[in-house]
Amino acid sequence: MPLPVPVLIGGMFLTGCANSLLSKYQDKVCVENCTPGSEHARVNFEQPVWQTLNMFAGEFLCVIPLLYKAYTSPSRLGLARAGPPEASLFSRVLARLPLGARGAHAHYLGVSQEEVEGDDGGDGDAAEAAEGRMRGWAVGWMWFPAFFDICGTTLMNVGLILTPVSVYQMSRGALVLWVGVLSVLFLRRHLWLYQWFALVVVMAGVGVVGLAGTLIQGRNTGTDTHAPGGVDGFVGVVSRGGVHAWVERAGEIATRSDDDPAKVALGIVFILIAQVFTATQYVVEEKIMSHYKVEPLAAVALEGLFGGLTTALAMPFLHVLFASRSPFFDVPRGWREITSTPAVAVSCALIMLSIGSFNYFGLSVTSRVSATTRSTVDTCRTLGIWLVSLGIGWEALVWPFSLLQVTGFALLVYGTFLFNGLVAPLFFKPPPAIHLPHEPELEETAEVPAAQAQGRAGYDIVPGADEHRAN
Repeated sequence: MPLPVPVLIGGMFLTGCANSLLSKYQDKVCVENCTPGSEHARVNFEQPVWQTLNMFAGEFLCVIPLLYKAYTSPSRLGLARAGPPEASLFSRVLARLPLGARGAHAHYLGVSQEEVEGDDGGDGDAAEAAEGRMRGWAVGWMWFPAFFDICGTTLMNVGLILTPVSVYQMSRGALVLWVGVLSVLFLRRHLWLYQWFALVVVMAGVGVVGLAGTLIQGRNTGTDTHAPGGVDGFVGVVSRGGVHAWVERAGEIATRSDDDPAKVALGIVFILIAQVFTATQYVVEEKIMSHYKVEPLAAVALEGLFGGLTTALAMPFLHVLFASRSPFFDVPRGWREITSTPAVAVSCALIMLSIGSFNYFGLSVTSRVSATTRSTVDTCRTLGIWLVSLGIGWEALVWPFSLLQVTGFALLVYGTFLFNGLVAPLFFKPPPAIHLPHEPELEETAEVPAAQAQGRAGYDIVPGADEHRAN
């Protein structure tokens, strides 16, 4: 029996908040030199690569509702019995998974059906749809978005280590900016002037949030952000010394106190770079979805499988190449910290469950309610994370910089909603014959599969050119 809609919305909100809060809690767990008065500096759990692997394990948990659906669906059970008797259990289970056929719901980021089928439109009969099912090696296409997900998630995990959780959550609103730009460059989308204005508003919001975060940390510690060791000093070294100096300076800043404003600025840089990889993941997913229809939960599970295997295989190489430069890539140390610290091990399990549940709740809300509801819940989730962070003492209100942070967040929300067509544009309105995206279209374009994990749901709609043209 399907869960009631209020339960789905509440589950999405709670698990979405838990994703970021549990990850930040994990970053704050002490794993070495925890005794008060220790001669050595306290060491927290800071293992972004292990956290990435943990995230993919959570995504792969989405295979559970798929298997349940496969075993309880009479039609799918009948299909499995019609197969050859000698088929293995794995083959029978794989045959039941709803991987789908090519053509339906082809625009996850705004591609019209006409763009997929071409001018002849000869892609609609059942025989050709059957030929387009994602089978065999075609499933391997899901590795490509998983690769970009690995890069983006690892960089975001580093950014979360360096920044307050509220700044981290708000800075991810820059995703719609990169998705919009890349969709124009690589998917040949057409954006109206009001959408470009919305992207400018989003960019301004990210800048204001980042500025507020660094000013708040500077006020808390009494650090002068214009001092040689502050943010301006960091920027100066980058501009004068090039990439090598930037890497050395970034490594030094990452070891500073959590309240250092330069550390926050560096974390925001990592988060913004991560959004480029995540947006690229969206574009690659769009290319795949233009040829194959993949049920969102199945896509999440496949990307979890490919992403987890790739991360696990890459971890030894990352250890050999970078462990001597940064503890972030010290794989044996990370495993030892996980197994020897119960708080870290328990939080890993909770994060996996939270990510898997969040994907299920988020996709269910999209399919049964609307993408507008999901975007609204995602906005409330960001506010919820900030309020919890304030309530447990991770952050503090600092006048007037906290008001500046709220202003930046408001700009992010307005710019995103404006870009998605959820609010009417006040400036640069499209011609009267052009209609804004309506609810059913938003429901389809919002189903970007693996992007919902670890707080990346919502804010994922890129209207296509054909959706805005007059008939």
